[in-house]
Amino acid sequence: MIVKGYKIPRVIVGTSPFIAAGQFGQRAFNYYIKFVNNSIAVEKVIKSSIKMGIKGIQVLPYNWVYKAVKSILREHKDVVIVGTLIPNDLKSSIRTLSELRATVSLVHGMISNMRDLEVIEKHLDLCRKVSPLVGLVVHEPYKTLSWLMEVDLNIDVIMAPINKLGYLMDAPPEEVVKLYERIGIPIIGKKV
Repeated sequence: MIVKGYKIPRVIVGTSPFIAAGQFGQRAFNYYIKFVNNSIAVEKVIKSSIKMGIKGIQVLPYNWVYKAVKSILREHKDVVIVGTLIPNDLKSSIRTLSELRATVSLVHGMISNMRDLEVIEKHLDLCRKVSPLVGLVVHEPYKTLSWLMEVDLNIDVIMAPINKLGYLMDAPPEEVVKLYERIGIPIIGKKV
């Protein structure tokens, strides 16, 4: 998709497994053992994805993820970075995503789902220091995007879950998709 002249690939590699995110349930422990603090293992997965034609990486800017992505960018300068600020480590997130030259910087879903305009604006201002495109990650798409349609917030993209099962969605998939269509902001799908 093209957003304000910037190409965002249709498929991007997510980095949640590399931080052993909780949504993976029992598998999170295995991901922790395999990937956390292991930039070489992370790099192998991303390189395999690039060989399959994937030209984008959604970066959660933890140090081992950063090292892997930085190494990959030496060889593959055309890879698009979509980064998410880590709420409890904003300075490091900004530095890391700036160094990776992120095309898109996103407010973390933990912040977006608070639906506090003042707090979200502060995080968006930080995102604007990092990249030309900014947006929100949402974990409760129906509630958060319904709220978003009633406030004045200048964003370029939204990253939100979309799947047939309604997995990690707060309303039936059909209702959420209708909301995605109505909001008129490009959606980067996650939890597909």
